[in-house]
Amino acid sequence: MLGSIDIIKSVYEGLNIYRKNFPTEHRQILDPLTTMIKLAILGYKPQGTKLAIDNNKIYFQEPSFTQGLLRWAYGNKRYELHHLLNPIIKAVKRCDLTNPSIRSIFTLAINGLERLKSSYNNNSSVVIHSLDLYTTIISNVLANDKEENRIKNNSLIYTVQDDDEIQNNISIFSNLWLDEEINLVAKMLHQIETTKNDAKTYLDAINTILLMKEDRANVLIAELSDRL
Repeated sequence: MLGSIDIIKSVYEGLNIYRKNFPTEHRQILDPLTTMIKLAILGYKPQGTKLAIDNNKIYFQEPSFTQGLLRWAYGNKRYELHHLLNPIIKAVKRCDLTNPSIRSIFTLAINGLERLKSSYNNNSSVVIHSLDLYTTIISNVLANDKEENRIKNNSLIYTVQDDDEIQNNISIFSNLWLDEEINLVAKMLHQIETTKNDAKTYLDAINTILLMKEDRANVLIAELSDRL
């Protein structure tokens, strides 16, 4: 894996390309915790699954003969993955890492990012470096018991944060998830690990919860837009 400076440089290059090709109105506002749970689920998806981000939601595109055609038809680009940067930063800054359920979800999110990385491995070094950065940010936060990791991670977070981080949307999702719901999702993810035969049942249940949260998040985003 490249060093932090190399990764940051590559991410900035990718972000600049993204900004040139996608106007501000096409950027997505993603709930941080929902994003982390989506990444955790990605670890259980088939190898080659990719992400599409639209209407402030993350969608899974599982490998198939039509995956490339569908991504072209819907205008999905690999640079969409830069939408993940802000919610990941917000998640590690605002989620309570003393909560074992949060730590479990974050750990599984790393697995999801590694699986996603393999889906793009032959496509773009910028994308790979971006995914390396996201993994580094989460990993360092989980290992924050060491002073050097805290310093390193804070440096990464405040160096790479996008301009959107200072906008009013930073706190609109603060009450989206209840502790009981977070614990429930973490328990179901744990059950997938322990009862492989029932994995689809638990994944379907988690996805139902996520759909509800994404719909609620879009209401909050619309309310924010009306106030601006």
